[in-house]
Amino acid sequence: MYKFYVDESGDPNTSKFRTDAEKSGATPFMVLGGVLVKESDTEIVQESIKGIKEKITKDNLHCRDLSHLQKRCFAQSVAKLDVTLFGIVSLNSQKTDHILTHIL
Repeated sequence: MYKFYVDESGDPNTSKFRTDAEKSGATPFMVLGGVLVKESDTEIVQESIKGIKEKITKDNLHCRDLSHLQKRCFAQSVAKLDVTLFGIVSLNSQKTDHILTHIL
């Protein structure tokens, strides 16, 4: 049995996007990420995440709140875990509703 954790970043369903010329508005990208964990490994992964937080001295692992070196440490640490990572990046000017419908 497996557990699948999903998170998103971006501003779906908006009509005004940031561009090089226009600095206000939503990000032009929608990002969907997922982690597939063996149910039997859930506790090990949770302990590993706690260790990563302690190592980079952060309670919150949102990348927007991490320095470049903290992001690098986080990525290298997660890469060592026995998990499967998924990611989708979509340009918001493309219709993304169908992607979420098929994944979820």
